[in-house]
Amino acid sequence: MPIDAYSWRENQIVPMLDEDEWQSMEPLLHASVTAVKTYRAENGCNLAEAKLGVETEMERRYFELTGTKVPSYESIYYPRRSNYGRFCPTCSKPFRTPKAPFCAECGHKN
Repeated sequence: MPIDAYSWRENQIVPMLDEDEWQSMEPLLHASVTAVKTYRAENGCNLAEAKLGVETEMERRYFELTGTKVPSYESIYYPRRSNYGRFCPTCSKPFRTPKAPFCAECGHKN
């Protein structure tokens, strides 16, 4: 079950996927990129139009896991909980990386 946590890349709270959830999403993400490329080639459209013209299994799976729509294809690479560190005891935001020596938000040191 995803947990909501602050994403530094998105600058907002997003559903973070655990490793099992991420493993189920990763192949679907690659298939989605292929589907968009194919749609573009077949329809002669730009990338933004192709993304709107293709609903992929990745989007359906992400909604199934999180209850939210995929914000963008690019952002789906980032809500992986293992990419972030522990939650800061002071401000409750995750450290930017698992090895971060301090919280980038409030400065709390490990």
